[in-house]
Amino acid sequence: MIIMNILGEHMRRYRSQNKMTCAQLAEKINCSSSLISYIENGWVEKCSLRKFCEIVKMLQLSPEEVYKSAMDIAGDINGECNS
Repeated sequence: MIIMNILGEHMRRYRSQNKMTCAQLAEKINCSSSLISYIENGWVEKCSLRKFCEIVKMLQLSPEEVYKSAMDIAGDINGECNS
């Protein structure tokens, strides 16, 4: 099951506000347009940590938004530890 994530939502909103295609955003952050599509559709595990950081910086996300996105990547949307 694909889970929508905070990072993907922000990317989609950023593209919409800036009237950009996936290909244009991909060029801006030096990745493939398929990676943009994957992230926007919840497949955040396809994103490397380095690329994740580049995207976060470009989108100017807050620490709280980054944390929520990281929890999506970890597969733990509530941010709770499983012990």
